[in-house]
Amino acid sequence: MTPTIPRPPLPAPPRLLNDAAHRSARLLCRHFALAADHAVRQLDVPGADVTEAHHDLRVALRQLRVTLGAYAAVLSDTVPGTIARRAQKLARRIGYMRDRDVQAALMTQVAAARTTAQRAALGRLPLPTAAESENTTDAARLRQRWQRIAKPLFAALEEWHERRTLDGPHVTLTFATLAADALDRAADRVARRGAAIRSADDMEALHSARLALKSARYLLKPLASHADDAPELLQSLRHAQDAFGDINDAHALRDRLRTVVTTLRESGQDTSRASLAGLAASERDLTARIAVAFNAAAAWHEREPLQERVARLKAIAARWRARDAEIPVEIERKWLLSALPPRVLDVTPATLQQGYLPGESLVERIRSTSNGERTRWVRTVKLGRGMARIEVEEDATDDLGAALFALTPGRRVTKLRYAMPDGLLTWEIDHFTDRDLVLAEVELPSEETQVVIPSWLAPYIVRDVTDEREFTNWQLAR
Repeated sequence: MTPTIPRPPLPAPPRLLNDAAHRSARLLCRHFALAADHAVRQLDVPGADVTEAHHDLRVALRQLRVTLGAYAAVLSDTVPGTIARRAQKLARRIGYMRDRDVQAALMTQVAAARTTAQRAALGRLPLPTAAESENTTDAARLRQRWQRIAKPLFAALEEWHERRTLDGPHVTLTFATLAADALDRAADRVARRGAAIRSADDMEALHSARLALKSARYLLKPLASHADDAPELLQSLRHAQDAFGDINDAHALRDRLRTVVTTLRESGQDTSRASLAGLAASERDLTARIAVAFNAAAAWHEREPLQERVARLKAIAARWRARDAEIPVEIERKWLLSALPPRVLDVTPATLQQGYLPGESLVERIRSTSNGERTRWVRTVKLGRGMARIEVEEDATDDLGAALFALTPGRRVTKLRYAMPDGLLTWEIDHFTDRDLVLAEVELPSEETQVVIPSWLAPYIVRDVTDEREFTNWQLAR
């Protein structure tokens, strides 16, 4: 199996929204791909619930496909388009398995409400059974198909991570606007497709609306905040999605029962009264299930409640978009160390050279970062001091970076940077090569975040120098 990417878990919604669009989109892709990978691995676990593993894999694939489609603008330069197509094909194959399992389970429920004679008669007919869904899954083929998706996807995400994050976290276009646009489009689809439903028998419209509900829910869920009404909307979306699914399943089984009746009559077989009575009663039960499910999802297909819920989705998108109007703020803390912690020698450092262009209140930095294979130039403007500072960055070409760096003689620092992941945070240990100095920095999601010093770092802490001006790189370069 493809090894999982050793990265921290999915960050909290505020951090995803405030982070760079390219980075957050890839974090979501990685998150859903790892969920799919875990589901595939469950197929090899003795005693594992295969049906549940199929369900988890199908959901993760759908979430991955929604993410790839919604954020294609920032993913297309890294993630091959064939990945989405392969994911769709694999999801379709698993869908067949899911339909088979659901039909068998639903038939069992319906038959349980029949008389003993009717159940016995139904058992002799060509109807879905639990035995029909057992031991027919080609787990090896599923693993093979998943590998064709996982291998290039994980490779692409890892290669991008190495190329784009040599310099640690940085902010360009934030994810908030991109996510808001995607949720707006999803809300429009929900409105359009929900309004197109005319009855509980309008299967094409119901299926289309169900896909729209899934997309909206999968876009909203990883970014939902308890500060708004997103949790209630997510629950409502899930209930409607399940209701539309129940309608589809009941319709499919009812159609199969009707086909059996027609076949029996056309073949001239001597059908018992118990068989016909059991089939008729089962059909009535399924019709009743369809009506109940249709009413349960009324909020997403009746005009006024549908409009109200779509407006709430759009309001959340508007709040996300408003976040992007704010200037990004870098929140970090810094410590002076007595020496370089031995633990950092287990990782390969990046080599940083940075110079500062002339300026007092506005500081522009030009930095080159190299990992031995490639070099990246970044221009950065910072305002403020202390724990929270305004920071705006953009990449520079090699020629422009070198030209700007040439303007910084006497205002430079050089150092080796060791990036040490620790849960949701990444500690950056800077070993200056042009002086006897070692500093530790960590970027935080908010100023209220409580920092726990890792055990491998704690013995080397001298003091917190976050607010000490002389330890800013700008002052060190003077």
